[in-house]
Amino acid sequence: MDTRDTIDVAALLSAHAYLLVESPLEERDEAVRRVWRLGRERVADWTARLHDLNESADPRSSLAAAEIAREFLGADVLARVWIALLFARAKRHDDVDLQTIGHSLLLGRLRARRFVLRWLLDEPGLADSVLASIDRLRRRSERWTDMLLAPLVSRFDLDDVAFDAKRCRDFAADEIAEAAYDPSRPVWQLLLTGIRVAFADLPDDDATRRANSEFVSAILAGLPVDVFELDGTFRTLTHARIRRGSEDSDTPYKSGVDLLLSMLHSSTGKTPGRG
Repeated sequence: MDTRDTIDVAALLSAHAYLLVESPLEERDEAVRRVWRLGRERVADWTARLHDLNESADPRSSLAAAEIAREFLGADVLARVWIALLFARAKRHDDVDLQTIGHSLLLGRLRARRFVLRWLLDEPGLADSVLASIDRLRRRSERWTDMLLAPLVSRFDLDDVAFDAKRCRDFAADEIAEAAYDPSRPVWQLLLTGIRVAFADLPDDDATRRANSEFVSAILAGLPVDVFELDGTFRTLTHARIRRGSEDSDTPYKSGVDLLLSMLHSSTGKTPGRG
């Protein structure tokens, strides 16, 4: 899986942020902990590779380090969105374990980010043009990440996860940006197009693609079953709330709820799920 595809996944998670946060907690600890392990292992791998390159006399080591920096900055988008979701779910459901895992992942990535950027600043062999290219990628990844984090930062006070909390809140207050968090609206396609153009030039080798695939697979395995229809698509927030309310109620309104959901699905062109 290419890194730009992982950023598409981040956009999808952001678009369904409230649905994912509100969904009841399930016994899926192993899936979440797998994301945590993969995240830590990948950070350790980036750090170890940079250490090795720092001790290498190969003149190509500077360019190899620059590629690691690009890989890290691209992968950081999905990781930040996932961490924000963990924090938001932890707050919503008062779950200490999710809070702890989120803190561990965030601190690990902050340390790695500081190490990578410091290495670049101190590396004399990097051409100014290469540094400028990496800095442009850094600014793009930060800005797009803050846009994707906007609904979570503004609703759950997750300023620490954002690169620029004020920018996140400005995005959340913007009507166009708010529309971008709804995949059923045309603005969603514009957002995806913007993301794909912004990150079209990210370098990916086979090892990076494998690591991306493992990380995304672990994230998807840890998503609540409650958010999906039978065909594997995400439920809308409205449908999920209606369904959840009927399942939590002791009153005999099941047939009425099914009828209402059927009408809503018909109006959006989706096949009703029974999930």
